[in-house]
Amino acid sequence: MDTPPSGTFEDLLQIVEGLDTPAGYKAELIRGKIVASPWSKLRYKKVMKSLRLQLVPHAPERHDVDVAPFLFTFPGSERGYGPDLHVADESSFDAEGRHADGAALSLAAELTADSTKDVDRIDEMETYGRVVPVYLLLDMGIGEINVLSEPSPKGYRSRTDVPFGRPVRIPVPFDFELDTSGFLLPEAEAGTPWPRRPTPHPPTRVRQFAGGPFFCRPRLRVSGQSGQSGQSGLSGGLAYAGSPEADACLL
Repeated sequence: MDTPPSGTFEDLLQIVEGLDTPAGYKAELIRGKIVASPWSKLRYKKVMKSLRLQLVPHAPERHDVDVAPFLFTFPGSERGYGPDLHVADESSFDAEGRHADGAALSLAAELTADSTKDVDRIDEMETYGRVVPVYLLLDMGIGEINVLSEPSPKGYRSRTDVPFGRPVRIPVPFDFELDTSGFLLPEAEAGTPWPRRPTPHPPTRVRQFAGGPFFCRPRLRVSGQSGQSGQSGLSGGLAYAGSPEADACLL
């Protein structure tokens, strides 16, 4: 795994740890930039609770299942993510500081919305796909769960997509059938159809992952650069991606 220039990634981590983000936002490191993105909506709590309770009895030994806002870092990729739900080796939380090693993750899960879909589907999928055994992406917009597994140097080799309401197999090291009926939000349970994709696809599919569409959505990021050691280097505070102070897209 490649190592970033000396001090650069660590400087960014120090900035993130001391950053006072707006209420309801979390700071992450994406492609060498500090990005503030919104936490999951309150109405998603039921879904995260259902997922957590089902994962707990099947988690690897001494791995903790939690929704606490911890940052998991991937220095070789200059990334640091705070997944909506994580399953990680308990020993990774014995260290000092406010971030854990991404290699300790056995599973990461994100409940994605339009504002975060570009990072969840593209950036995180690529980074997790080289290290994390299982990545669950719950698309709350269309009511679908994507199960990615079999990490490799080129990313995940297997992907299964299932609409909410149908069971889906969570692969090793969990190896159980996940019940997604509890993932349906009230409007769907009342009979309101989920928004559909522009291009229809079969309700359940398993395929080799070979990339996907690229999204460019408004996100908050911290403008500026890391600067010298001991200095934050923040020159413009928080700015919306796409503004003069920030890039239009993270791709």
